[in-house]
Amino acid sequence: MTMLITLGIIFALMVGFSVSGLLVSSKLTAYGKALQGVAFVVLGSVVSVVVIVLMIFIVWPTHMVI
Repeated sequence: MTMLITLGIIFALMVGFSVSGLLVSSKLTAYGKALQGVAFVVLGSVVSVVVIVLMIFIVWPTHMVI
């Protein structure tokens, strides 16, 4: 149950990162700024995936023990 809640929070953060990144890239019209927005989305997604993987490795064994 805790794992589902944690994954839900992480997923919400990932969506938030992507949406804010898209908003940044659409607001700023210059090509470099748009690229920066895309980079922000990618970075946000990568960070989220890393956090999810770490959470699975940390949370999964403790749940198996319990």
